[in-house]
Amino acid sequence: MCTYQKNYEQYIKNGTEIEDTEIKNRFEIRMKNKRAYYAVVDLLNYQDAELTTFSIINHYIRFVDREDDILGSMSIDRIKLSDAREWAIRMQQKGFSYGTINNYKRSLKASYYMAIDDECVRKKLFDFPIIEVIDDNSKTKIQLVKNRSRNC
Repeated sequence: MCTYQKNYEQYIKNGTEIEDTEIKNRFEIRMKNKRAYYAVVDLLNYQDAELTTFSIINHYIRFVDREDDILGSMSIDRIKLSDAREWAIRMQQKGFSYGTINNYKRSLKASYYMAIDDECVRKKLFDFPIIEVIDDNSKTKIQLVKNRSRNC
């Protein structure tokens, strides 16, 4: 899921005052494979796009304080590559798993590409391989059932 400030985009693009913009934020939900399939099934069953959308958002969204990490309190155009790398290290020190940090990095990277497209920033941050910054502490999954047949 991606989110960005629509009012700020309109200010940059058209000079519209931030307070005068009707839409303050924009959310995009991007899904593929199984998640997309179940979203379509939900839409077909309930015929309620709002219910489906908000159930997806409520399942995946995470709110954090801007002060939760120094990166959140920095202006997007002031963040350097070293800040992004240090953020990954701080996240691991706080106990987040490698996979979770990598997922957050992927979301941040997508947000930065939108900011680049909107000409808010010009540098490509979060393009670095996360393995260069933190150790992969993922555990290997063990198959619990062997030779499971798929007879339906």
